[in-house]
Amino acid sequence: MIRLLTLFLCLIISFHINGEIFNGCAVKLVEARQSLANLQALKSKYGNSEKIAELYDHLRRVKLEIRRLTLCAERTERLLESFSELRFEFEFDPSNVMDASNRLVDVYVLVLDIEEMGESVFGMTQFSQDPNNLDSPRSMYGPGTVMVQIRYCAIQKMLRYLIHEFAHIQYQIPNLAAYIKYYRQTYCNGRNHHLGHHLSDSSSMLVKRELQRFAVRDKPASTKSRKTNMLTFYR
Repeated sequence: MIRLLTLFLCLIISFHINGEIFNGCAVKLVEARQSLANLQALKSKYGNSEKIAELYDHLRRVKLEIRRLTLCAERTERLLESFSELRFEFEFDPSNVMDASNRLVDVYVLVLDIEEMGESVFGMTQFSQDPNNLDSPRSMYGPGTVMVQIRYCAIQKMLRYLIHEFAHIQYQIPNLAAYIKYYRQTYCNGRNHHLGHHLSDSSSMLVKRELQRFAVRDKPASTKSRKTNMLTFYR
């Protein structure tokens, strides 16, 4: 049974577009299941020692995390599948994002609950400069990666937020060093932080153009929201 579950999770992880867009929740789910297996192997070792209570508490927390990640992975997979049916309608290709040195960048997508995202945030892209190469991004998934978080809601709204974030990435990654300098000067100067996108932000201009290309059967979500969906740079 465990082998079948592992195979299923590997299939979810391997669902990506041209090898460069990954289900970030599924990656973390595999890690959590491995942690659970390791903890269960320790139960016989600890026996009735005083450490057993601590072990069971750890097991409980890991099982709760697995439950959360399972739902997250399923929601993310549905969003990526829906996007794969739309992506050829756009000029940009999120599976072919390259940094300034023409190296492909992997994008990890996660669909999260409102409690994890915050009430006013519907989409967020997170990465920093790789300390070994300032032209390359780095996220919690390692060097050469970007993490995109989308708040769970109706599928058409999530698609809109995902396109929004992907369009940002199309500009930000090839111009990473210059954009981070601009971002810090514009958004993190104590006055403009978390006020939305600045009119001079070239990545926001690309977002506007690509969202105009996004046509769905139902009326799309209003762009006049309180979403901050700003880059989070780890320092």
